[in-house]
Amino acid sequence: MILLHIIFDTVNRTVLMSIMFMLNVLNAFVFHQHGHIVGFFLRYAWIYFIGSVVRKHFYDRLKNSRSLMSIRGISITTVVSVVYIMLAYIRIYKVQYWVLSTMITIIGVILLFMMAIQVSHNHCGEKLWMLFGDYGMDIYMIGYYVQQAIFVVFGKILGISYPIYGWLMFIFGLITPIVISKYIVRKNKILSML
Repeated sequence: MILLHIIFDTVNRTVLMSIMFMLNVLNAFVFHQHGHIVGFFLRYAWIYFIGSVVRKHFYDRLKNSRSLMSIRGISITTVVSVVYIMLAYIRIYKVQYWVLSTMITIIGVILLFMMAIQVSHNHCGEKLWMLFGDYGMDIYMIGYYVQQAIFVVFGKILGISYPIYGWLMFIFGLITPIVISKYIVRKNKILSML
C-alpha cells in the first residue's frame, strides 16, 4: 500500500492516466478481466486519473472562462448533459460500445468539472453541496449497498426498466446514506469511529 502511495504521488498524473488507459484498452481487448479486484482496477482506475489530468490542465481555464459562466455556457452545459445521458443508454457492437463508453466517460469528467465551477460561481445550492461534502464518505460507504438493494428489487425481481431504477439508485443512493449516518452511525460511538 505504501508503495502504491509513493508511486501515485511521485509519478506525473498524465503519465499515470495514460498507463491506466492503456491497461484499460488491453483489458477490454486482450486480458478480458472482469473480476472484482483486477478487472475493476483495470477498467476504472484511469477515470480517477483523468479527473486529476483535467483538474491540472483545464480547471484554471474553465474556472476563468466568462463564456462558461454566461447563460449561453450554462445552456450548452445543460444540452450536453442531456445528450450525455441519452448516449449512456445506447448499446451497439462490443468495440463500438467500448469506444462510445470511453468517450462518454471523458465527456462526463469534463462535464462534472464544468457543472461544479458553474455551481460554485453562482452559489447555487451551496447548503446541499456542503451536506453532500460532509457526508461524502458515508455516501460512498453506504450508498453502494442501497444501490445494490434497489438494483436487485426493482431491476432483477420486479423487472422495471433501467432508467427508472437507475434514477432511484441515484436519488436513494444519496439520501439514504445521509439518513442512516445521521441517525444511526454518527450517534453510535463504535460505528462513528469507522
